[in-house]
Amino acid sequence: MSRPPQRPPLEGLAGETDDAASVLTRVLSAADAASGWLVDDAVYVTRTLDDGPASAIIEARSEETSAHIECEVHPSGWLCAEAFVGETMLIRVWAESAAEGIALWPDAADGAGPAPGLLTDDALMLACAAWPELNHASDLIIPRIGAEE
Repeated sequence: MSRPPQRPPLEGLAGETDDAASVLTRVLSAADAASGWLVDDAVYVTRTLDDGPASAIIEARSEETSAHIECEVHPSGWLCAEAFVGETMLIRVWAESAAEGIALWPDAADGAGPAPGLLTDDALMLACAAWPELNHASDLIIPRIGAEE
């Protein structure tokens, strides 16, 4: 069941407004600026397939496989992103603005303490204990490979 975290999303640093639509813009910028993302031994190249003010689809493709991420501004004010390989959803995250980048939370999280996931200019980091559906024993760090000029 898809449920956003139990508290309202943060809205940026003091004096700034950073709603879910602007978080979506930041996610798309990160995806489009990367030359690739290193997952295990495969490099995934990302590109935005479809975007609007409240939703977007990001394609991630390697030599062996392809995936996509569906992003949508949720009525709760959170940005919801679901990653799929084929028709199978691998993970759902809820995103909000954070001083370090974009904080990521699992379904129905209490939103207390540090976020178990973070998207920065350099990497995507997930504490896999928060997303048992990943079936990954340790934390996952997916580095971004260079930025396009």
